[in-house]
Amino acid sequence: MPKFPITAPLHWCVECNVPIMDAGICSVCGTRGAELRLYPPADVRPAFQHDISFIRNVVQSQYGERTVDIIPFDRVVLLSKAPSVDHLDDIIVDGRSIGSIGFDLFGMKWVFRPRAEGARRIGNNATKKYVKVNSSARRFVLRGRDVFSSNVAEIGPEISKGDHVLIYSGAGDEVLGVGKVMKDMKEGTSAVAIRVTSHVGGQATSRIKSEDHSSAVGKSRQTWNDVIKSNEATLTRREAKAKRFMERVAREKSGLPKAISFSGGKDSLAMLLLSKDVIDCPAVFIDTGLELPETVAHTHEIIPKLGFDLIEERAGEIFWNSLDVFGPPSRDYRWCCKTSKLSPIVKLTKERFSKGCLMFVGQRQYESLTRARRPDIWVNPWIPVNVEASPINEWTALHVWLFLMKKKVDPNPFYFEGMDRIGCWLCPACEMAEFKIVESKHPELWSRWESYLRAWGKKIGYDERWVTYGLWRWRKYPGQIQGFITAQGIDVVPKGTGGGERKLSLSLVSGLRPCGRGGVSIEGAFNRPLQPEGIANILNSVGIVKKTKGAIRIWSKDNDIYLFNDGRITVNSSNENVARQQALKLTMAAARVERCIKCGSCVSICPTASISVGEGHPLIDVDTCSHCGLCTKVCPVAHFGTVEENRSTIFKNEAN
Repeated sequence: MPKFPITAPLHWCVECNVPIMDAGICSVCGTRGAELRLYPPADVRPAFQHDISFIRNVVQSQYGERTVDIIPFDRVVLLSKAPSVDHLDDIIVDGRSIGSIGFDLFGMKWVFRPRAEGARRIGNNATKKYVKVNSSARRFVLRGRDVFSSNVAEIGPEISKGDHVLIYSGAGDEVLGVGKVMKDMKEGTSAVAIRVTSHVGGQATSRIKSEDHSSAVGKSRQTWNDVIKSNEATLTRREAKAKRFMERVAREKSGLPKAISFSGGKDSLAMLLLSKDVIDCPAVFIDTGLELPETVAHTHEIIPKLGFDLIEERAGEIFWNSLDVFGPPSRDYRWCCKTSKLSPIVKLTKERFSKGCLMFVGQRQYESLTRARRPDIWVNPWIPVNVEASPINEWTALHVWLFLMKKKVDPNPFYFEGMDRIGCWLCPACEMAEFKIVESKHPELWSRWESYLRAWGKKIGYDERWVTYGLWRWRKYPGQIQGFITAQGIDVVPKGTGGGERKLSLSLVSGLRPCGRGGVSIEGAFNRPLQPEGIANILNSVGIVKKTKGAIRIWSKDNDIYLFNDGRITVNSSNENVARQQALKLTMAAARVERCIKCGSCVSICPTASISVGEGHPLIDVDTCSHCGLCTKVCPVAHFGTVEENRSTIFKNEAN
């Protein structure tokens, strides 16, 4: 997993016992907070009542009923996402991590992994998942050394290989640390070996001194209002800077109409609040057809409540209607974004903002690696007439949450049900933990999706566990996932295509030859006849089409292509790379006719209004078409149904 390039600064005020953002100076007592050590990007968020109750229940189920008070309800608790195959959050209480809460994808259960601070809080209250070591092993545990079976004096109940157990001193139930069971448990202690993962003498997750931490733990209860007060200067400064940013960008792009992109989540809600007193513009909401009902209801309620006009575009059932063409989306095959999000945006832009728009969006650099590398102003790569800008690009989730709390505005209610992101409820980028929440709250939605996945998997010939473990979320499996698949013997080798006719593919003849125009010529053949008469119209997106006996000629300034009735092609071009590019464009255009899903992307993007969608596929008005190729560029079928299957063969290195 790539290392995140940035980490948000976060401190803890030991006097007020609250988190301090940015410079680390408390606005209440003036104390400089102690730095917290967290996994990058340290994009922390509040733990709400539901989160705290859930964590307490998981801890109780693992270590016994007496451990439930590990997190008091009268404390400010932070959650910080950590690297993992699925959901994993560090839990920060009183300025230190007490452990992590995560979803074990392979065991299909929630697991609490305590750290030294968590072990201290549990104390000797654990009634299961603990071991006691003899006196000779005590000093080794406190140095972080492993525990061998010969040093184990007692084994608590319900211990299995892979469990995280508390380590006690056998003499007086002194908590020494936490370890991971490395061997299967058998009778007696002969097979016990514990790898120490955290010990009470180890490095803490913050720079708070032990005596200061003890004082902080003893402080009276804290509320989020206390946190807001201690971060007042930071919040005021951030809000003013964001508003100045919006005013400046609006002046620089004065020729463009303005709008606020609203997704139904917390970040776009912060955008609405920031823009209220700065820019008079509407809010744009794209209903992808995969929004949670609560998200749609929240959008329709909050936008007029805050005084904004709502512009809404709906994707309808396009996702479900496209499944037979593309199959399930995955993290490395996210065609759904084009059909359900991009297509409606392109359509809305053409209808409402024909000359472009300045769209303020609530994107943050701490959300993903892609966004960490993106500037705060950029041109939309799919809609070049649109400029997008994010005033909160440098905000963390905690900045956003404290800002919303300060403004006393209610966010999407699903945040209080355990969700930390709002979006399409079946997005392959989601974690299984999030899917479990959707399943519990909206079983009818999840049942529809799971039924489709099982039917598709059966058609392809996959093991049923392909659905159970959410393996549909990848086409190329990450190392840890691939290791699990191999170890469990899960069959993920496709036996069928899942669809009907074979996907269109093009093979090029090895080698090049000079052509009469001073360039090069390449030849190739499609895997089946294309019926040129049926696709001639759409090939205008590649160049000027001329019909000849037994072939179609597609001509442009730098290329001359012949498509023959039997599926063979010849491309004459200025150089090899351009010739191969044209061969790929020809393949993409041909696929549009065969597998059109009628999403309307091509109609919306066409700068000359030359395209309409007929009964079966797009139709181009040859008299007005400029042959720019934008319609093929935005087509989901052309992009996801063709590019992956053909790019590697069309552009592979070949000896002349």
